[in-house]
Amino acid sequence: MKTKNTRRLRLIAFTLIILAILAAGLYYGKDFLMELWWYTSLDLASYFLLRETYHIAAIAVLVLLLAAMVFANLHIAGKIQQAATGIAAPDGSELPGRQRSLLNRLFHFASPLQNMLVSLLLALVLVLPLYPAWEDFLLYFASSPAGIQDPAYGKDISYYLFSYPVHRLLQRELLLVFILLLVVLAIFYRREQRKSSEHKDALPLPGKIHLTALILAILFIEAWGIYLERIGLLYESRHEPVFFGPGFVEMRYGLPLLWLKFISFLGAGLTGVFYLHHRKGAGYIAAFGAAFLLFTGLKNLPLLPELLEEYYVKSNPVAAEQRYMQYNIDATLHAFGLNRLEKIEYPLLSSLTPEVNAEISEELHNIPVWDNDLLSNVYQQLQAIRPFYRFDDIAVDRYTLNGRESQVNIAARELAFGKLPAEAQTWNNRHLIYTHGYGAVITPSDQQAGKPMRWLLKNITLDTAHESLKITRPEIYYGLADYSYAIVPNSAPSSFGKTTADDLISTYQGSGGLKLSSLLHKLVVSAYLGDSDIFFSTAITSQSRILVRRNIRERIHAITPFLQLDANPYPVILDGKIYWIVDAYTTSTRYPLVKPVTAPFDAEDSENQVSDQINYVRNSVKIIVDAYHGKVDYYIVDHQDPVIDTYRRLYPTLFKDISRMPKGFIRHLNYPRALFTLQMQIYSRYHQQRPEVFYQQSDTLEFPEQGGEAITPYYLLLDPLEKPTVSDSEYQSFLLVSPMSPVGRENLRLIAVAGCFDNERCRETFSNNIQIYHFPRDIQVEGPAQISGIMDQNPEISRQLTLWNQRGSKVIRGKMIIVPVERSLLYIQPLYLSATSATGFPQLARIVVVMNRQAVMDTSLSGAFRQLQKKLQPAAQ
Repeated sequence: MKTKNTRRLRLIAFTLIILAILAAGLYYGKDFLMELWWYTSLDLASYFLLRETYHIAAIAVLVLLLAAMVFANLHIAGKIQQAATGIAAPDGSELPGRQRSLLNRLFHFASPLQNMLVSLLLALVLVLPLYPAWEDFLLYFASSPAGIQDPAYGKDISYYLFSYPVHRLLQRELLLVFILLLVVLAIFYRREQRKSSEHKDALPLPGKIHLTALILAILFIEAWGIYLERIGLLYESRHEPVFFGPGFVEMRYGLPLLWLKFISFLGAGLTGVFYLHHRKGAGYIAAFGAAFLLFTGLKNLPLLPELLEEYYVKSNPVAAEQRYMQYNIDATLHAFGLNRLEKIEYPLLSSLTPEVNAEISEELHNIPVWDNDLLSNVYQQLQAIRPFYRFDDIAVDRYTLNGRESQVNIAARELAFGKLPAEAQTWNNRHLIYTHGYGAVITPSDQQAGKPMRWLLKNITLDTAHESLKITRPEIYYGLADYSYAIVPNSAPSSFGKTTADDLISTYQGSGGLKLSSLLHKLVVSAYLGDSDIFFSTAITSQSRILVRRNIRERIHAITPFLQLDANPYPVILDGKIYWIVDAYTTSTRYPLVKPVTAPFDAEDSENQVSDQINYVRNSVKIIVDAYHGKVDYYIVDHQDPVIDTYRRLYPTLFKDISRMPKGFIRHLNYPRALFTLQMQIYSRYHQQRPEVFYQQSDTLEFPEQGGEAITPYYLLLDPLEKPTVSDSEYQSFLLVSPMSPVGRENLRLIAVAGCFDNERCRETFSNNIQIYHFPRDIQVEGPAQISGIMDQNPEISRQLTLWNQRGSKVIRGKMIIVPVERSLLYIQPLYLSATSATGFPQLARIVVVMNRQAVMDTSLSGAFRQLQKKLQPAAQ
C-alpha cells in the first residue's frame, strides 16, 4: 500500500514537474514562437532566424572576446605568481592561511573553469554599454568602401557611416576594461609579492612585463581616443548658422594641436614605461609630459582661438573660411542627393502661339483642381457609405484610361471601428465581425464647377467604367487604419445579411496570418496577446487564421526597424487587387561636415529610430504590401547607397532588385513628396555653391507663399519641360513640381522638377532625377501672392468674390498650381464655396487661370483657357 502511494506521489510529482517545465517554456518561449510563426507566414522565416542569429552572435562574440581577454589576464597572473612563490595548483593539500586571500584564490588557487565563469560574469557586466549597438557592429563588419571621399581628410564615407561609431564605442569600452585589469592585477601582484618575498619592493620580471603590457595597451587605447578627436572635428557646429563643420580655427589651430597632443602623449607614456624598468629618462618624461599639458591646455583654453577668430577670421571671413565652407557645401549636396541634379536655363515666352495653345490644351485634363485637404471631407461625406468606414489619406496617382495617362486622386475605404457606438464595441465585433476595410474610390483630377463630382470608381458596389480599375478582391485586411487583430474566417453569428452588408461578410481565403487549427497555436497566441478569449471562443474554426500587425507601418517596422518610412503610403489597384506602395529611406546622423536636420518622414517612426535628426538620406527601397494577404516585398532602387548595400549583404533573402518588381507596379512608383520637400529646403541655401556667395546668402531661396502658407511640391502629369521632338503623348511623366522664390521676395526664381523624365523608360524600370529650371534674371516672373493680386484687380472676379461672401457662405481659395508648359507659366487657382455653418462640405465654384498677367474665371479649366486665348489673341498674332 505504501509502495503504491509512493509511486502515485512520484507520478504526480513527475507530471507536475513536466507541466511546470512546459508552462515555463511556453511563458518564456511564446514570443519567439509567435514571431517565428508570423515571419513564416510572410515567407521570411530565414530572414527572421538570420537576424536573430546575428543579434545573438554579435553579443556572444563581444562577450566571449571580452571574457577571453579577462580570462587570459587572470590566468597569466596566476601562473606568474605561482612560479614566483613555488605554490602548486590546488591538489587538496592544506595551504597556509596567509596565502588564502580572495585575490590569491581568484587567480591561482581557483580552477580554470572557475576563472572562466568569473571572466564570463565580468564580461557580461562590462559589455552592457555595447548591447544596444549590436547592429552597428554588424554593419561595421559587412560594410565595403562607398567610393566617395570626404573633402576634409579624404577618407571613404563608409568609414564615418560604419566604422567611426564602432571605434568610439570600442575605444571607451577597452579603456575601461584595461584600466580595471591594471588596477586589480597591480594590487594582486603587490599584495602577494609582499607576503611571499624578502624583497618586498620588487616584483618578479614576468609580473612587471604583464603590468607593462597592460600599461602599453591603455597608452595606445587612450592615444586612439585622441586620434578619434580629429574625426570629431568634422561634426563641429560652432560656425552655425553660417556653415557647419570645422573652420579655420579648428583646422589650422585645433588640428595641429591634436597631432602634437597625440605625439606628446605617446612620448610621455613610452618614456614613462621605459623609466619604470630602467630608472632612466626622467627628463624625457618631464619634457613630454610638459608638452602634453601645454598642448592640451592650448587646445582647451578659449583665449587663443578667440583671438584668432576676432582678429583674423572675422576680418577676412571668406578668405579664412572659404575652403571649409566649400567642404560643407560639397558634403551637404552629396548627403542629400543633390549633387547630380541638372540645371537648365528656361526663358519664358511672352505670347501664345498655335503650337503653345495646342500643347496647353493637351495638358489641362490632368491639372488637379481639388486640394487633397478639402477632397478628404468630400470623400468622407459622399463615399464612406457606412459609419464605420473612413478614408485615412488621399493620394495622387495616374492610370491609363481610354488609352491615355490620367492623373487621379485615390483613397482606400478603411475600417474605423472606433466610430461604432460604445455598446457595439465588444470583443466579438472588434475581432470577428468588423475585420476589414472595403474597396477604394477614385476621382479624376479635372473636375468642373457647378456639377456633381465625377467618379472613376465609387460606392460599395465598386462601380467603374474602366477595366483597369475593376476590383475583384476589395477586402482591406492590412492598411493605414489602427487595426486590431482579426480572426477570419469564423462562425460568429451576425445580423448582417448579403443584401445589407456584403462588404462585412468574412470569407477570408488568404495566406496571411497564423493558423489557429490546434490547441497549441491557440494557447501560444492567447498567451502572447494576453487575451484568453482567443483560447475559449467557440466561433474559431479549424479554418480560422489570426491576422496581426495589420497596420502596414507597424508591420514594416517589425520586419525592418532600420528603415524609416514615408508618412504617406498610397494604394494601387492592379489586376483586380489592392496593394500599398510605401517609400522607405536609409538615413544616418554620421555623415561628416553636414548639419543634421529634422527627418520629415513618419512621426510614428521616432521610437524605432536612433534619432529624429538626420544628415544623410536615400530613398533606396520601395515596399509593396498586399492589402488582402499582408505579404511584404522589398525592392532596392538605389544601388549607389552604401547603407542599403550593406543591409543587402547581411540579408540577401529579404531585398530584391527593382528588376524583379512586376512591371505593373513600376508605373506607379513616385518620387516621394516628403523627400523632395526636404531636398528643396536644403537646396534653397546650398545651391549657392561658391563660398563667397554662400557666405553672403544673397541668392537664398524659399517656398513661395499664398495666403501665409508655403506652396510645397505637388504632383503633375506633364510633358517634360525639355523633351525630344516626338509625339507629346508618349512622353508625359508623373512629376513633382516645386516653384521657388528669393527670400523676402514674391516673384519666382526657378522651378524644380523631380521624377522620371523618360516616360517610356519608366514603364520598364525605375529612375529618379531632379531638374532645376532657372528663369531669366532680367524679367519679372510673378509668384503666387502677386498672381492673387492680379486676380483681385480683375473687376469680374472681385465682384463675384464679394457677392459669394455675402450670402451665408465663404470663399476658400485653393492652393495655386503653377504649370510650366511650352516656355510659359500657367497659374491655376480653384475657388470653393463653403457654408459659414459647420455642416456640409466645400463645393468647387470656379477656376481662375492667369497667364501673362491676364486673369479669367470659368467653371472649367478648358473654358477658362478658351477665354484666356481670346484675351491674349492680339499677342499671339
